[in-house]
Amino acid sequence: MCPETNRPQAGKTTPPCPDCGGRAAPSDAASLLPGQPRIRHDPSCPVYRAALALLVTDLNWFEEHPGEELLHRPVAACEFSELHVALGRRVPRSDRRRWAASIAPCGHGVVRVYDRLGRVISAQVVMPDPAGAV
Repeated sequence: MCPETNRPQAGKTTPPCPDCGGRAAPSDAASLLPGQPRIRHDPSCPVYRAALALLVTDLNWFEEHPGEELLHRPVAACEFSELHVALGRRVPRSDRRRWAASIAPCGHGVVRVYDRLGRVISAQVVMPDPAGAV
C-alpha cells in the first residue's frame, strides 16, 4: 500500500474526536502503518472504549474460527474517527454504508484495511492497549 493513501492532504487539519476532542498525533510505528496519524483519545472517551471493545470482538472472532485468516465486516461507528484522520475530512453519514473493513490477525492484534466500494483507503495495525484496558 502506498503511504500517501493514508495521509490527510497537506495543509488540512484533521477533525478531532467528536466525544473527547482528541486530536491527531504523529503515528506510532508499533500501532499504525508509517505516515498515518492517529487520534489521541482521553482514556474515558466512549469512542476509545468502543474501539477497545471492537478489538476484543475481532480477536475473539479469530479464536472462534481457527484457520480463518480474514474477517470481512462493515466499518463500525467507532472506527470512523480514525478514518476521518486518514481522509482529512469527515465521512458523511449518508456515505458510511459504502465502507467495509477486512481484518486479519497480526501478532496479539489485528490489521484492519478499510475500503470504500472496493478501493482501499486506509490500513491500521491495532494492538491491545498497553495499559491493560484490553
